[in-house]
Amino acid sequence: MLLVSQTICSYPPNLCDAGNFSFTERFAVKYAGAAVMYMVSKKLKKKYNMTDERASLYDAANTWVQALNGRDFLGILFIYLQRK
Repeated sequence: MLLVSQTICSYPPNLCDAGNFSFTERFAVKYAGAAVMYMVSKKLKKKYNMTDERASLYDAANTWVQALNGRDFLGILFIYLQRK
């Protein structure tokens, strides 16, 4: 449940307040969106066989750092190197 509350709090304050939306529409966007994102994260976790999100994040970060190979910025060069 902590993840859902973090998702809800991550919305900028003006996201649900902008425009001429009723209270019900703002409420639906805020809470239904958070619930859908929670379900999507569970589905992606199952799709990619992740048991530990933190370990997967660290593995991806380590792969990125190795791709840097001592450079300060990966940028477009990374895309170019991946196409070779």
